[in-house]
Amino acid sequence: YLRRSLFLFDTIGIALYTVTGVEIGLRVGLNPAICVAVGTMTACFGGVLRDILCTEIPIIFRKEIYASACIIGGLVYVILDYYRVYPEFIAVISGFTVILIRTAAVIFEIKLPNIYGKEDKK
Repeated sequence: YLRRSLFLFDTIGIALYTVTGVEIGLRVGLNPAICVAVGTMTACFGGVLRDILCTEIPIIFRKEIYASACIIGGLVYVILDYYRVYPEFIAVISGFTVILIRTAAVIFEIKLPNIYGKEDKK
């Protein structure tokens, strides 16, 4: 039960940080591609620090869909902003996109391929 709760809060956290990073980048006039990168880094590097402090391999370096969900959510934000959708809707839609992709990936066990061609031991 605790593991599911932590997963849910982690997923909500990366969604919020993705939206915040992209929004701030667009607000200061950065290129949209840079904004997606900033949002993804903002969301993912907190988890990297957490995992390093817990002496685990950071989740971003495993096969789980983590940064990919943030990238897609950031792209949704940039596209909706380009079409001048209300900012409140943009934040909610792109945040839910991150949450849905990450949750679906875990539920349906969708993983990224391993570059070494070996199965993950965890």
